[in-house]
Amino acid sequence: MSSESLTIESAIKEIRNELNIAYDERTLADDVQRGALDVTFFCDSCIFELDNPLNSIRLEQTFIKLHTIEYCKANLVIDIQFSNCFNIINEDTQAEILTVKKEDKTYLLAPRDAISNEEIFKISPLSVPLIEYRELIQPKVISKSQLRVTRPSLDKYLSANLSKPLEFKEGKIAEMNSDKALAIMAIMLSEASTQFKIGNRPNSARIADEIYTIATKLYPKDEDQMKGLQSFHKRISKALKSLESN
Repeated sequence: MSSESLTIESAIKEIRNELNIAYDERTLADDVQRGALDVTFFCDSCIFELDNPLNSIRLEQTFIKLHTIEYCKANLVIDIQFSNCFNIINEDTQAEILTVKKEDKTYLLAPRDAISNEEIFKISPLSVPLIEYRELIQPKVISKSQLRVTRPSLDKYLSANLSKPLEFKEGKIAEMNSDKALAIMAIMLSEASTQFKIGNRPNSARIADEIYTIATKLYPKDEDQMKGLQSFHKRISKALKSLESN
């Protein structure tokens, strides 16, 4: 792997040491999801440029530039708009990567043999709706061990936060207070209804499921926020353990 990138574990360790803060996989997953850190993986595939993907809510609503097919065998940054890295990092699970970034452009992963598909090359150079060529989508299944944090994004992250240590410290205090409030609310819910209780303790998974259900009704189009809530039970469980230890 390139020296321009680090493993997830190494990046977490460096952030902890340099900023002297408590930092874990959940926090790094949040930072990746909001674009503060870039992650890469080794790409061995064809890639097709997407036309103006930033204005699209869903992948199917964008256009594919079939005349910009190229074969790529290198480490490429994952484009988080259409690829979910949060669960891969935070839950240590496998998930599909659909899009990558190259020279600040978004590309779709496609089968290697697509580059030799004569039918594609007969198409006009104008962009074509992606939904007409769904067979060209070939996601890459990635696990956490295959991900790397880019050195440039990590250096930028460290530089930005080293210049404001007080804000980081205050942010950590705010997070501790919010965890306490979250734990107390979980206890209140479990005492108010047995459906939120397992034995004599709050049922973190059931509470998180209820939060997710309500959130999807309130924010049906906010997919990025919903991704973070998919593993919210871990945050609740952590908050309860923290409260018990005090």
